[in-house]
Amino acid sequence: MGGGIAETNLDRATDTSLVRGAVVDSPALDYGAAISTIVDRFSLPGAVTDVLSAFVEIRSGADLDAVDTLTANQHSGGPKQPVLLFHGTADTVVPHATSAAFAHDWPDDVTLVRGGAGRPDGHGGVLPPKLRASAAHPRALFSPYRA
Repeated sequence: MGGGIAETNLDRATDTSLVRGAVVDSPALDYGAAISTIVDRFSLPGAVTDVLSAFVEIRSGADLDAVDTLTANQHSGGPKQPVLLFHGTADTVVPHATSAAFAHDWPDDVTLVRGGAGRPDGHGGVLPPKLRASAAHPRALFSPYRA
């Protein structure tokens, strides 16, 4: 879930000039879809999704629609920095479809690496062009010091 939170934070931040790129693993980009996936996994009636979503919103004080990264990026014009996104097609908690939609919407900025499980092993040397330039200086990806 942290990858979705990171993407939401980067989308809302006013200054991301020190962030060269983001690497996220199986991010919850749409919490409603994640709750629905869990409900389906347990073969519960679809109405349970609405009840669970309302419970999560009441318990956490968060508006799930307000932290929907897919919609937020459509309104803001996409990610402000390149994203390397790992996501397994067999993930039973966070739906792979949301990561696929994110990569489809922003093909120049998001590289999706698929695996068979919930979290694929390694990136296979695949990096988006903007991130590849920074990869020559990996410390620059996560450091406030520019390379």
